[in-house]
Amino acid sequence: MAKRIFPLCESFVLTGQFVESRSQFKNGLVNHAFAASLRALLLDYEAMVAQLEHQFRLGRLSIQGLWFYCQPMLGSMQAVSAVIHKASANNFTGSAVLNLLQSQAKAMAGDNTVRSLLEKMTQCASNAYLGILE
Repeated sequence: MAKRIFPLCESFVLTGQFVESRSQFKNGLVNHAFAASLRALLLDYEAMVAQLEHQFRLGRLSIQGLWFYCQPMLGSMQAVSAVIHKASANNFTGSAVLNLLQSQAKAMAGDNTVRSLLEKMTQCASNAYLGILE
């Protein structure tokens, strides 16, 4: 079971590192906006962990329950991690980040939740880009 849940933890750490490294204005407004949307996802993750911890302390959380509640977040975090890996490896900024987010959203056509999340992140990051163009 730990092997199934570990990628979620790994994605959380990777996302946190990306947010810390890209949330400064020197990395561009698009990366700053993307990091802000990632920070919101991390807050959702932390809320999920707090709820699971509460259930555990009450004695209501089984291993199967833990896996059940982690699965939706796992898909989202892995998709975001893929975007982060590509953006970091290629040092993407500006429209390259937007193009990457959009292409990943299209690739996730079968998973509405993840696609919707990536589209929302694209929208947040594109608002910063459009502000530059005005």
